[in-house]
Amino acid sequence: MPDVYAEHIAGEKLLFLIRTSADGVIPAVYGASCSINTNTKLDLTSEVYEGSRANCTDPSKPAKKVRRVKGLDVKFTGSGMADAASQKTMVQTWAAGEAVPGKIVQDTGGAGGWEVEGTWIFDSLGIGGEHREDQAFDISISTTGDFEFDFGIA
Repeated sequence: MPDVYAEHIAGEKLLFLIRTSADGVIPAVYGASCSINTNTKLDLTSEVYEGSRANCTDPSKPAKKVRRVKGLDVKFTGSGMADAASQKTMVQTWAAGEAVPGKIVQDTGGAGGWEVEGTWIFDSLGIGGEHREDQAFDISISTTGDFEFDFGIA
């Protein structure tokens, strides 16, 4: 029987796309920041309640732990070598201090692709570089709590 290997997904296939069309334009137009070009990471986290349930039959026995999800959060971080135009757009967006429409796309190029669309706030931007070298760019964004997953994209 031949060996079977896991199918990989290239790192550049995880993208943050910010809405570039005006509100009300159908279909909405999204574009990627060229400054997010080397590293991307999506964190899907749960706020978990943890408690204990006493044994009513024999209170001397240990209680059982119980857990349940109280809330969900989505955060994206990315970095790369700064592209002047997209860096400026990201800084202007951050300076506005407003939530922006956007989406994270996991583009597998086939079955298995998905996205999360919602409104996002910019937690932080980092821009810097060594003398006579290119500037690096880092970004961290989080959903405002308004997000939806679409698992039907190819």
